[in-house]
Amino acid sequence: MTNDAADHLALKVLDIEKQRTALKYKYYDRLKSVVGPMTATRFLMLENQIERVVDLQIASELPFFNGPEK
Repeated sequence: MTNDAADHLALKVLDIEKQRTALKYKYYDRLKSVVGPMTATRFLMLENQIERVVDLQIASELPFFNGPEK
């Protein structure tokens, strides 16, 4: 993998995380106004746990990045 490819990959991952966070903010505010902050926070915590499990499953299927090719 080249430096440019690694940089592109890292920026893409960061962009996806930014989009996920923005979506969580959006729906947390909506949910909070309907069910209250306590229940909305529980849903957010559950969403984060599910997201981590899915991320871990995806990561376990991907090859590990070992650095630049020689």
